[in-house]
Amino acid sequence: MPEIDILDGIWTVAPPAGKILRIGDTTNGYFDFMNGRGITKQKIGNTADVLYGGDMSGDSVRMGIVLVSGDGVNHFAQAVYADDGGTKLAAGWVSAIFGSMVIYTAVTPSVNLSAFGISGQLHVGANVASIGILAGVFGVAECDGSEVINANYFGGNFGVTLGASAEIGAGYYMGGVMVGGNLQGTHTGKAVGMFIQNPTGAKQFDAAFAFGQDSKMAGCVAVAAVGGSNTHKLLVYVGGTLMYIPIYTA
Repeated sequence: MPEIDILDGIWTVAPPAGKILRIGDTTNGYFDFMNGRGITKQKIGNTADVLYGGDMSGDSVRMGIVLVSGDGVNHFAQAVYADDGGTKLAAGWVSAIFGSMVIYTAVTPSVNLSAFGISGQLHVGANVASIGILAGVFGVAECDGSEVINANYFGGNFGVTLGASAEIGAGYYMGGVMVGGNLQGTHTGKAVGMFIQNPTGAKQFDAAFAFGQDSKMAGCVAVAAVGGSNTHKLLVYVGGTLMYIPIYTA
């Protein structure tokens, strides 16, 4: 049996080395804990997924965690809150949630594999009419309204790392964001790769895009005319061919 202590109203359960402590059951959901490793497996809702993501083919109503959209009720299936504990944060980085997927074994070229550190999904199984936003992932950076922020400040931050000895294969691309889809239905509205929404409040965006914060312009803009009176050109790949869009400084 695991050792159980009660300290200040908290039950501390320490399973023996190599043993797993399970809270819950396989029907209604559970968490597995192991000494020195924390949570090793979890099942939420009536599904075989390790963490409920929705197989959809055999799912039905109430197989997931039931949510309510009204204010002050059950907005989240899983909520994580973190803060600085009242102490100034030092150099480095922090995150309320961290997801990591590691590939240790080589994958053959014929495999159609997709791998993600974190996945988001919104599945619509009924008609929806709303002036809100439907999306698989939502992120926002917010402040109380009186702070001075001397830092780059965004709702989402995406990037890519390629080591000094690594290589991206010919014919492939890498970057911070990839936009795609599977479009087969009727487009009574408009389908676009990117949509910049009109911001709420009294202010508007200063520009649609920013390329770097110095004269390098993130490698996206060249100080050279395409033709006519333009002074710069924006570099874009179209079907694998490098092309240029003329732009002006005034």
